[in-house]
Amino acid sequence: MEDKIQAIREAYFDCVVGLKSTMKNHLSNIFSDKQEWIDLLFDTKNGKSLYNLRSEIAHGRVNSLSLEESKMIQKKLWDVQKIAFNYIVTVLKQT
Repeated sequence: MEDKIQAIREAYFDCVVGLKSTMKNHLSNIFSDKQEWIDLLFDTKNGKSLYNLRSEIAHGRVNSLSLEESKMIQKKLWDVQKIAFNYIVTVLKQT
């Protein structure tokens, strides 16, 4: 049963709402020369992407992070901070 619910959630958020693809496109425009930053946020080769973790937390699908998820976030924390800082600076320069 949970697999069917998960499939519906993924279809809704990935296809109907399109937030993930919209965000990827937006970030690709902002960071046209920094594909590695976009990969860091969305790549699922090594488990869940940071985008997936954020989504699970934001939509209440996890009460707390597992030790593994917590370690993954801590390991990538500096990269996420760097991306966020550069995003803000880039957007402010364009306005």
